[in-house]
Amino acid sequence: MTKRIAVVAASGIGDALILHIASHNFSLSGWEVTTFSDHLPSFGSWLQGYTFAPQPPLDDLEEIFLGKFDAVFLQHDNSEKAKKIALLSLPVYIFYGSYVPIKHLPWREKYDYICNKEKTMVANLVQAVGRIIGACSSENGLKAPPLLTYRKYPKRIAIHPTSTKEEKNWPREKFIALFEQLQKRGYEPVFTVGPKEREAWNNAPLFPHLEAVTSFLYESGGFIGNDSGLGHIASCLRLPYLVIGPSLEHLQLWQPGWRRGVIVAAPNWSSYWKWTRQKWRDWISVRSVYKNFIQELEKNNQYLIK
Repeated sequence: MTKRIAVVAASGIGDALILHIASHNFSLSGWEVTTFSDHLPSFGSWLQGYTFAPQPPLDDLEEIFLGKFDAVFLQHDNSEKAKKIALLSLPVYIFYGSYVPIKHLPWREKYDYICNKEKTMVANLVQAVGRIIGACSSENGLKAPPLLTYRKYPKRIAIHPTSTKEEKNWPREKFIALFEQLQKRGYEPVFTVGPKEREAWNNAPLFPHLEAVTSFLYESGGFIGNDSGLGHIASCLRLPYLVIGPSLEHLQLWQPGWRRGVIVAAPNWSSYWKWTRQKWRDWISVRSVYKNFIQELEKNNQYLIK
């Protein structure tokens, strides 16, 4: 009899992509899988043959899960949703980014996994799922639709200057300066932002869903952006990329974990004091980001403009 498992991701795009490693590998192992995420259906033709459901409402958790699934694989994000799912009366495998004994349920050797912060989330998830099914790859089922060509436009550089949290964003004026510097060198930078942000970023192209922006990234020559979901997409597509973030310590775990690109972050010492943490943007120059990104392109291909 086929086992039925629910995979419940946290709310972010990057979380969803990473957790779909679990869904894909459970499916390959013969499980019947439903992935709960508000983002994954938006990938459209990039993720075909999978079953998705929206994030479950708090009041309906028992009705949604009990009797319909044999187990749950839960990314514990410390939300009320995660806390209630963890208490359901069926086997719940819990994937913890971090674990605090006084904050979380008692530790269970067979069901719980705590991330090793010296590894990426992708590497941790592969290990966590592998403990359940015996072996797990980092593949998550994301597959380019026909007619798309990998890096078809090698001079086109996708730049994602926003994120869900303002405190994670490198300054607008620095992104604009980087944009202009890339143009001077013969590249074709394009801001890739949400529909409501287009006007503020040079009337950027419209990307109505993740399928559209993923296809755009796939045919671009490289990617630059804040610590955000699009960086994980670029990594999953094996694009040359550079991610900007406030802390190397944080990004050691949360950096994109498929293809490894370049991480540019403030020095470690800047995270020791509150006043320096708030000034992380000052420690990262346009010149540093540009130089590191060009080196990444040089390392990966011959598409530099002389």
